[in-house]
Formats: sequence, C-alpha cells, structure tokens
Amino acid sequence: MPDLQLWVFGSMLRTEHPRDLDVLIIYTDPQHVTDLYRMRLWEATLPPLHFIAMTADEERDYRFIEVTGAVLLQPP
Repeated sequence: MPDLQLWVFGSMLRTEHPRDLDVLIIYTDPQHVTDLYRMRLWEATLPPLHFIAMTADEERDYRFIEVTGAVLLQPP
C-alpha cells in the first residue's frame, strides 16, 4: 500500500521462534490502516500477527522505533 512504512520489532528480532510477529505501521492516510484491518491478516498467521499503527508525528512523540529497536521491513 502506498504511504505506509512497515517496521518489525519485538521477539521476532531476537529469536528464531518468536511468540508473535509485531509490526509497526507508520501511515499518512488512516484509510490505508482501515483497509489493512479489513484484510484480517492476523487471523491466518502463526505465530500471531500484532499491528500497531501510528502517524509519523505520533512515532516521533513516543520515539517508538528508537525505544523498541524496530527495523524497517518495507521502505517508503
């Protein structure tokens, strides 16, 4: 999807067998997040898939990428 950045964080970066797959979505258009939600991707994944969605401003305010050590999965 356009205008989305996908970042991975959590146990999937530290172990070969993570308990879950944590993905941060940085978005500009909230409709893109809604479209992803409607795909219901988390229902078909093992280990479970967890999404967190933030705008770039929210991510900067929380310093989420820095604090979690997230790694860019899909470039802008």
